[in-house]
Amino acid sequence: MLFADMLDAMGKPPAGCAYPLYDWMEGMCRWPDRFHHISIGCSIMDQVAADAQRPAMAALAALGWSTHVWYEPAIGRVNWQGWEFIKLLIVGGETGANPRPFVDNWAYVSLDWCQQHGIKFWMKQLGANPVPMPWGEVYLAMKQGTVDGMESPTFSIVSGKYTEVTKYVSLTRHTYPPISWFMNLKKYQALPPDLRQAVDESFRATCARDRTAEVEKEEADLLVIKKAGVQVNDVKNLQAFQDRMGPVYDLVAAKVGKEYMDRFMSAVKAAR
Repeated sequence: MLFADMLDAMGKPPAGCAYPLYDWMEGMCRWPDRFHHISIGCSIMDQVAADAQRPAMAALAALGWSTHVWYEPAIGRVNWQGWEFIKLLIVGGETGANPRPFVDNWAYVSLDWCQQHGIKFWMKQLGANPVPMPWGEVYLAMKQGTVDGMESPTFSIVSGKYTEVTKYVSLTRHTYPPISWFMNLKKYQALPPDLRQAVDESFRATCARDRTAEVEKEEADLLVIKKAGVQVNDVKNLQAFQDRMGPVYDLVAAKVGKEYMDRFMSAVKAAR
């Protein structure tokens, strides 16, 4: 390849022309046919754009590349038949002063299709651009500025030494990763009453201890993070986040049913 100082001296090539590439030490000829850690994507707004982009994206997938689609700003419904080769679908509406309307059903249909074909589905509601990336590559991406930020619990920030490449941590509390305790219903019902009572009591005690342990761990992790010089922003007013996530709640409610969602939200409020 041409050295940077040579390119600077030569300036921009004439219109319609390009400088030749020199394969220094035959480096590029030893590159693999594809890079498995790179995902190639395209933006689609409606069916017209989907039909135009599909042949090229399908060809890339046939060559072994990982592919994804940004269905945003979604301004029209898309029939995803023929897109089964993608690994990820990201859906979002339009932002700005006068955004064009976003129909929730477009997201529902897209989610159903992704679930049928085992494709990852993300919905962009907070204005960020999520990027799929193996966890082992996130540290270097943060260090080099390939990504602007990451979503992570405090214990991962500490254990992964992300304090070395992070200046700020904002506590938004927008998600809680619970640990589920469960057992086979038939086995549980087959137990004698005294053993069922023992199971119930042990589950309750374990859940209570787990919650306490998580709070203690987060407090300890925050001390480590602050000591490392990272500025911690404890976001007090979460209403703006909650308002933006309204469509996501509606999306989940449409899948699990309003009655279940109401019971779930009641349990969340009771746990606070």
